[in-house]
Amino acid sequence: MPDARRKQQLLRTVPHLQPDFFHECIGGSRIYNEFFDAADLNAALGRHFQYKLEHLLRMEDRNSMAFSIEARVPYLDHRLIEYVLAVPEDLKIKSGEAKHLQKQAVGHYTVPEILKRTDKIGFGTPVDEWMSTPSRENLVTTAYRDLSETFPDIFRSESEVPSYGRERWKIKQLAVWKEVAEV
Repeated sequence: MPDARRKQQLLRTVPHLQPDFFHECIGGSRIYNEFFDAADLNAALGRHFQYKLEHLLRMEDRNSMAFSIEARVPYLDHRLIEYVLAVPEDLKIKSGEAKHLQKQAVGHYTVPEILKRTDKIGFGTPVDEWMSTPSRENLVTTAYRDLSETFPDIFRSESEVPSYGRERWKIKQLAVWKEVAEV
């Protein structure tokens, strides 16, 4: 995707940010400049390990500890990762089917309903539900109003509060950080 179009699409995901602020900062983003410009699937997978793995593992670890669950990540054995990253792309996604190689390798150990499933179901945190309760709704709305008044060059005051739970969480955490920094 051409760079200008990619930036335009990315800006649509953060309508609460001022466009000038977005365009001023995006050029210096390592994630944007190094993660999103992968030439092929194998390069993209390699960059996922380079840029996102530590973050994802930290979230998985905290979520599992919060519920006293001992989590395992068997697909992160370095030998398996090295092998899979060296496998040709057409064995990973075949005719639009993701995880083709994995399904061929271990598919006979499971039931067909799981093997044919196309959605991604995990044990994610229900952050959308948590952040949409009336009490948190008020907290986030107040936090966003304060941030847009304090930082008008960054946040658009006329924009609605983000609807996604993760964005709402970020807004509230930024407001808390601002309050702590003022003390």
